Amino acid sequence: MAFKDIGPAEFVRSSARRLGRLVAQRRVSPVQLAECAIGLAKKLEPQLNAYVMFLEDYARKGAAALEAEARKGRLRGPLHGVPIAIKDNFYLKGFPATRGSRTSTEYVPESNSPMIDRMLDAGVVIIGKTTMPEFGWKGTGNSPLTGVTRNPWNPRLNTGGSSAGSAATVAAGAVPIALGSDAGGSIRIPAAFCGTVGLKPTLGRIPVWPGTVTETLSHQGPLCRDVTDAALVLRACAGPDARDPLSYGSAATANPGRRKRLRSGTLRIGVCAAPFGVQVAAEVGELFARATARLRRNGSGVFKTPWSTPICRMRRLRHFGSPGAASVSPNSSQNTGKRWTPDLRAWERWPGTIPLPTTSGQSATGANSFLSPATCLIALMS
Repeated sequence: MAFKDIGPAEFVRSSARRLGRLVAQRRVSPVQLAECAIGLAKKLEPQLNAYVMFLEDYARKGAAALEAEARKGRLRGPLHGVPIAIKDNFYLKGFPATRGSRTSTEYVPESNSPMIDRMLDAGVVIIGKTTMPEFGWKGTGNSPLTGVTRNPWNPRLNTGGSSAGSAATVAAGAVPIALGSDAGGSIRIPAAFCGTVGLKPTLGRIPVWPGTVTETLSHQGPLCRDVTDAALVLRACAGPDARDPLSYGSAATANPGRRKRLRSGTLRIGVCAAPFGVQVAAEVGELFARATARLRRNGSGVFKTPWSTPICRMRRLRHFGSPGAASVSPNSSQNTGKRWTPDLRAWERWPGTIPLPTTSGQSATGANSFLSPATCLIALMS
C-alpha cells in the first residue's frame, strides 16, 4: 500500500496515536507528517511566537529515515513518525539550548537529554524548540530573547508558563505532542491556560538531565491534546538513567495495581477544589465536579481535603530562586546576571518584592499572580 497525502484539517484533528497508526498502516508517511507540522507551525508563528527555532533540515532528515524503516515494516512503536516540539531547556545534540536567555545563546550541548533520547528511540520527529521565559523562572511566556508568546485562543491573553511555546503550539494544532518541564507549575499552568493535557509525572519517573537548582521539584513531561498521547509518552520515557539519581526509585513501566484499585474502589483520591482559598471559575468547577463524580461512580473513594495555606506563606518559597539562579545557565558567571530581565534579577533581592506578570501582561506583586482560575489539584494517595 502506497503512502497517501494528509491534509492540514485531518492532521489537526488527529491524536499522535492515530497519526502513528496511519504510519503503521502505510496510509501516511513520516515525511508528510513532518511537512504538515512544519507548515502549520510556521504559518501560525507570526501570531503565536511559539518557537525559538525551527529544525527543518534535521526534521526532514529524521522523517526520511523513519519513512524508510516504515516501508520495510520496521516500526519503533506507536509514535513512529509523529512530529513533536521540545521546550528550549531540553538538550538536543548540535543545537543551542538557550533557556530563553540572552546569556545562553551560544551554548550547544554535545549530548541529548534522556527524555529526548527516548522519544527519538520511539520514532518521533522533532520539528523545533519552543519558547520559555528566562530560565523558566516564572509562569508566563515572555522572554528577553524571543518576546511574548501568545495564547492561540486569544492573542491578548497569557499562555501561562514556563512551557509556554509547547502549550501554544499543541493547542494551535501544529503538533500533537510537545515536551515541557515543571517544578512549580510550568507544565500545568500553560496546559490550563491553553486548554491542553499537561502531565507532571511522579518525581524520577522520567529522568531529568541537566538538573536545576530545584532538584527535588524538577520534572519533565508532555503537553498533548489527548490523554492517551500523554500515556504513550510516559510509557516511552519512564525508567532510570544514570544522570538522574532520583530516577532509580521510580518504576519503568505502568503500575497495573493502581488501575485495579481505581476499578475496585480501593483507590483514595483527595480533592482540593480551591487551593489556597482561591475559587475556580464556574465553568471549570462544573467540569471538575463531573470528573470527580465519574470517579465516584467507578467506586473510588473521593473526599475533600482543605488547603488553606495563606498566600503570604507562599511568598517564603522565593528562596528557591534567590541563591541559585545563576546555576541554571551553563555559561553563567557573575557578569551574566546584569543581562537578566528585571523580574529574574528581583529573585536576587532579599527581602523585597518580586514583580509577577498577570494575565494582562502587567506587573503585580504576590504569589497569587501565578494562580490560574483553572487551578484544581487532585492528590492521589494509595
